[in-house]
Amino acid sequence: MVLAGGCQNTGGSRGSSGPTPVASGDINRARSLTSQADEAYRRGSFEQADKLYRESLQIYPSQTGAWNNLGNVLMAQKNYVDARAAFLRAIDLEPDRPEPHTSMGRLYLEAKYAEDSLEHFNEALAIDPRWLPAIRGKAAALHQLARATPEYSDMLRTALLLESDNEWRVFFDRERSRVEQALLFGG
Repeated sequence: MVLAGGCQNTGGSRGSSGPTPVASGDINRARSLTSQADEAYRRGSFEQADKLYRESLQIYPSQTGAWNNLGNVLMAQKNYVDARAAFLRAIDLEPDRPEPHTSMGRLYLEAKYAEDSLEHFNEALAIDPRWLPAIRGKAAALHQLARATPEYSDMLRTALLLESDNEWRVFFDRERSRVEQALLFGG
C-alpha cells in the first residue's frame, strides 16, 4: 500500500469564528510529525503512526495527505469506521485530489463492498483518468464482480500501458483476456 503524501500549504482549523491562523513554526512541527508518522506506517508501527498523525492534525488540521494517511493506518488496523471518517475529511479538504477518493474505494473493496467501491474509484478517475491506484482498485472490484464491458476492456489496455509493476501487469493481462473472451462469447 502506497502512502499518498502531500500537505496543503494553507489553512488552519475551522471553528465557528472562521479559520484559525497557524504559526509557521507550528506548521513545520506538524509536517515533521506527519513525516515521522509516514515512516512509522512504512515500518508497520501502526499505533505509533496513528498517534503521530493525530498529534500533527491537532496542530494543523488542513493536511489532506495526513488525513488520507491516517485513514490508511486505521484501515490497516481494520478500523473501517474511523478510516472512512478520515478519508471523508481529506475529500472535504481537497475534493479534486484523486488520492482520498481512491482510498475510500479501497476501504469499501477491502470491506467486501465491491459494488460500492466502484463509485469512489470512478470519482478518482474522473479527476485523473490515468491515476493508476484507482485503475488498479477499479479492476480489482470489477474482477470480483466478474464484470465484462467494452469500457472495462479499454481501461485494461490503458492500465497495461501505464503499469510498471510486473504482478499488476500479469493481473491486467489475464483480466483483459477474461473480459475479451466474455465479450466475444456474450457471457
